[in-house]
Amino acid sequence: MRDPDSGPARPVDGFERIAPADLNAAPLAAGPLPSRNAITARSLLIAAGLILLLAALLIGLPALLDASGPAAPATAAGDAAEAATVQPPPATVAASPAVPAAAAPASATPIWDDEALLRARAESQTLAAQLGPQLEALRAAAAPRWAAAAFAAAEAEIGAAQAAFDGRDFRNAVERYRAASSAVAALDAERPRQLKAAIANGYAALASGALEPAAAAFDLALAISPGDAEARRGQTRVSRFPDVQAQLQKAASAEARGDLAAAGTAWREALKLDPDTDAARSGLARLDAAAASARFGKSMAAALAALDGGQLDAAEQALQAAASQRPGDTGVADARARLARARREQQLAALEAQAAAAARAENWADAARHHEAALALDPSLVAAQSGLAAARPRAALAARLDAWIAQPARLASEAVQADVSQGLASARAIAAPGPVLQRQIATLERLLREAATPVAVRLQSDERTEVTVYKVGPQGRFKDKQLQLRPGRYTAVGARPGYVDVRVEFEVGTEPAPSPVLIRCEEKL
Repeated sequence: MRDPDSGPARPVDGFERIAPADLNAAPLAAGPLPSRNAITARSLLIAAGLILLLAALLIGLPALLDASGPAAPATAAGDAAEAATVQPPPATVAASPAVPAAAAPASATPIWDDEALLRARAESQTLAAQLGPQLEALRAAAAPRWAAAAFAAAEAEIGAAQAAFDGRDFRNAVERYRAASSAVAALDAERPRQLKAAIANGYAALASGALEPAAAAFDLALAISPGDAEARRGQTRVSRFPDVQAQLQKAASAEARGDLAAAGTAWREALKLDPDTDAARSGLARLDAAAASARFGKSMAAALAALDGGQLDAAEQALQAAASQRPGDTGVADARARLARARREQQLAALEAQAAAAARAENWADAARHHEAALALDPSLVAAQSGLAAARPRAALAARLDAWIAQPARLASEAVQADVSQGLASARAIAAPGPVLQRQIATLERLLREAATPVAVRLQSDERTEVTVYKVGPQGRFKDKQLQLRPGRYTAVGARPGYVDVRVEFEVGTEPAPSPVLIRCEEKL
């Protein structure tokens, strides 16, 4: 706590501070507050004066009662001159008239008895302590450059508030400080928009080649926000702009004379300096498009040449490359349709050739299958239709003849012989029979003759077994017997009382069997 005898409180940071003891002093007037010793002396004087005044009142009371009325209250020594007005800031910032310290009216109530005045004084001090750093932060952020009028108005409002405070007009001071606080807050809220505008102005100037305005705009943006990455990037682009332009000029000259490799090198160098150089990106995109177009043209030329030469696999590979280089291209689609037609025609030709070869070889089943495959691709093929009509009956006949030839024993059956005779008649009716059919006919005719020619077959038994040969008849008991049988399968059954019957199957071929057929019952019941 401040020493009571140390004199009036001194301003701190532009604001007066009052010690708690001062709140019990005499009413506040302009000038410094009295010390505790001064208050004590004056209190004694006031007490003596009050005693004298009381005596005078008792003596002169009648005269006072005869007076015409109470005297008018004393006014302040002269009205304060009209406060000088401060030019209001633009937009939302408007400053109130400044009030000189000397114009503050003397209060009839001591400040220590006026809670409202004490609160106004304290709030003024708090606002002033906050506004100082805020205003300096705005000054550091270049607010006088992007909001000169509003910043000046905020400064004027703070000055007016300080003047009111110094003049003990605390109510006016707090209103002024509040207005200044709103003005400063409005300026601070404006910073992001001003930053964005400065960056946009910088890039717009850079796009038009105006380096000085671009540099100034980015410098302003960095003053508003020193760490802004976009502003720093713009500043870097400005510094590298001359070198970038030199590379772009080299690229343009190389492109004009047809040296695309040199143009590409220059554009890539420009992008190394400034990755956001649109002209360099566009140039490289043109180069890529030209190279892609050349690759596509080469692939299409190879595909069409292969199609013309009937090299369908090579054409397919070239078209796959072209489709990957330019997806959805109508030229690729047309070439693929042509390739599909060529493949179908090639496949049809191959099937017809295979069918003809099979027919020449009298492999009628394969010939019919090839004709069917060709008709599945193109049902309107007349040659395939007629070929299939000829191949199917020949394939069926060939299958019947082969089946009879494969099982000659069946020819012993009269029913089978009738079928074979009918099949042979159909085969002999075919004009210009091929060698396969001729062999089939000759083989079956021989097999029929052999099936009709009996062959000697020896049977042996034990003279106790009754032997019966199916399709021939009972043979009785015998020891050795010979029969004349036509080729085929036969079954002989032996029976003997008290013994298990035996059943023997044997095959008669076109030649006599080297071993006899043994039939005898040997297992007792």
